[in-house]
Parts: sequence; structure tokens; C-alpha cells
Amino acid sequence: AQFRAFVEDSGFEPGDPDCLRDPDHRPVRYVNLAEALAYCEWLTGTGCLPDGWLADLPDEHEWEHASRGGQPKEWDYWWEGEADPERANYDDTSIGDTSVVGCFPANGYGLFDMLGNVYEWTLTTDEFEHEKRQYETWIVRGGSRASSAFGLGCAFRDWNLPDLRNHYLGFRVVLRRSSV
Repeated sequence: AQFRAFVEDSGFEPGDPDCLRDPDHRPVRYVNLAEALAYCEWLTGTGCLPDGWLADLPDEHEWEHASRGGQPKEWDYWWEGEADPERANYDDTSIGDTSVVGCFPANGYGLFDMLGNVYEWTLTTDEFEHEKRQYETWIVRGGSRASSAFGLGCAFRDWNLPDLRNHYLGFRVVLRRSSV
């Protein structure tokens, strides 16, 4: 619903109209990095944020800290023990689609779906070489509704090219104090 409001208010044309097809209260998906950043820029300019604050994507260290919900780094998840289909939407839940935000418990910081549902873009970049060609990629975190327990953990990281958009990929907004 929030991304839809951005598109309607700004006249922004997303690269894949499927990003607008999910019901309200589900994470937006089918958005690439530039679209996620455009949303953050729009949100910052709406006047809805407190003075001196701006919307942004988290870097991967901020993301991981938030995903742990205050729990020790030794834990794979924000809860102690094994992956749990009662706490996150991943392949063991057998839902087969994204879930409504809030149908799984929040972590210790009160954040929902830090693990599972959709991978989330971060501001962290990485590089890799393939067939003697360098690629700049962006780190995504969190796992998705189709991730195994292995790909669900707080420390698990993956990457995507910035133009990628698909049904496993969305984003989360953080608020930062403006440096201006």
C-alpha cells in the first residue's frame, strides 16, 4: 500500500507493474534497487518524517543488527535454536507466497519479517569477477518465502545485480538523521 501511494502520488512508473498487484499489508516486491531508492527519496520529501530525518535503505550491518532483535551473534536467528516455521515465512511454512506483515511474531526490537518473506536490498555493495569481467553487486539480506533454513539466518548474505527485480526481492526503510 505504501509503495502504491508513492506511485500514485509521484507519477513514478515502476519497471514491473506486478509490484502493485499484491494486497495491502504485504511487502512490496518486483522492485529493483533504483526503485527502492526512489521510494526513499519520495518518502523523505513528503513532509511525513520528523524534521531532520530522511528515509533510506539500511546498510548490511544495520540490517543484521536489526534482524537480531538484541539477541547474541552466536544465534542463527532472532530466537534461540533451529529455524521455526512458526516464526518466519520460508519454505518450511508451505505458504508458497508472501505473508501479511505481522502474522509472524516480531523480534526483540518489534520488527516483523526480518527473516523470510522477501529478501531486502541494502546499501552495501560487493564485487565479483565472472569470465574476467567485474560486476558491482548489492547485498540482499533476510531470506525469502522460498529460502531454506540455511538461507534464513541473520548472518546469511546474498547479492543481486542492481537492476534485478523478482518475486523474492523487496526492501525495508530505515530513518536516518540528515547530515544537512
